[in-house]
Amino acid sequence: MSAVPSISSFRSVRGAAVPVPSLCANEACAVADEAFQRYTSPSLRRGGVGVAVVWFRNDLRVLDNEALLRAWAASEAVLPVYCVDPRVFAGSTHYFGLPKTGALRAQFLIECLGDLKQSLRKKGLDLLVRHSKPEEILPSIAKAVSAHTIYAHKETCSEELLVERLVSKGLEQVQIGQGGASVPKKPLNPRLQLIWGATMYHIDDLPFPVNNLPDVYTQFRKSEKGMHFIGGEKAALGRVHEYFWKKDQLKDYKVKRYEKQRVANDSTYWVLFELIWRDYFRFLSAKYGNAIFHLDMGIDWRMGAEWFETCLLDYDPASNYGSWTYGAGVGNDPREDRYFSIPKQAKTYDPEGEYVAYWLTELRSLTKERRNFPGASYIRQIVPLKFDGENQKDQQFNQQRRPNMYRRQVK
Repeated sequence: MSAVPSISSFRSVRGAAVPVPSLCANEACAVADEAFQRYTSPSLRRGGVGVAVVWFRNDLRVLDNEALLRAWAASEAVLPVYCVDPRVFAGSTHYFGLPKTGALRAQFLIECLGDLKQSLRKKGLDLLVRHSKPEEILPSIAKAVSAHTIYAHKETCSEELLVERLVSKGLEQVQIGQGGASVPKKPLNPRLQLIWGATMYHIDDLPFPVNNLPDVYTQFRKSEKGMHFIGGEKAALGRVHEYFWKKDQLKDYKVKRYEKQRVANDSTYWVLFELIWRDYFRFLSAKYGNAIFHLDMGIDWRMGAEWFETCLLDYDPASNYGSWTYGAGVGNDPREDRYFSIPKQAKTYDPEGEYVAYWLTELRSLTKERRNFPGASYIRQIVPLKFDGENQKDQQFNQQRRPNMYRRQVK
């Protein structure tokens, strides 16, 4: 078994990073323990036999993990496994050859694995980490421990679906003996049991088949009533506790329990809006697969999507590529000519240029009003940008354009 590096071994890289800024380690652990107690049902019964394997993928948690629960209920012993797939951790993105997993996300995942290992040990289990392709690792493990089933959460995007098919094909070549030597039975093939578990709304609870999913998010929603982040389930639970309860910040940004105990407001509405938005892209991926990504633009938005794939700590292919198609004006949208105006966003959300100057240090010497529109004080503009017309000088500057350089092609 490959050892999982401890969180402490990466502190020198991250600086003074802590799981939750306003909670000490004991408080964060207490929040996690309280969540486990609240959502653990004493009525659960175990009636299975043999060994079941849990294949952890993008669900590195114990709480609210149906694959883990199903494996526990259907077996006498559970073996949790995580595969460090070289295609994901050492591979490149499809079009532009960027690293599929950047250093920060790799570090975040290592922290998540360390936390998951600790949580599983508290439940009397342990995490087996192997470095190779899942279709090579899982059949060999199933054969070694005579596992009858491998449980995992189902994915929706092409690369993940391919791995699922390869694992299933590999398991077909494995035979598990049944019964003793005196009473032999026909050998069985271990099976891959895939479980939906990545969305707030379960796919079976949708009021329509996923193939009938609305192509506009608003229709779907109405049909249903600079910080360092440490990876791990305990840290995530601690951050939720800090945001919702300790700092009471939801009143500024709707969850039912919060509304009952504190207040319901417009900000709480947007929490559900964003979470359901994530669900929508996951369902959309299940409906269309890669078809929604085959689009043409003057400048290829996929470069940005692949760069986000490299860098995002919480990368999810459906959410990432779905959001990029939406922002680029080529995704599922009722507006025929949506345009994501970078200058307008800058004036609205970064009016003093603090964010852009943080990343482009050359702009720090400029006055705050000029940081987002530096003109010749920075570099020659590469891409002409549309603007909302509020600032005539900025609009004139943005009219220094080359013909046909950034024209959205509507098909």
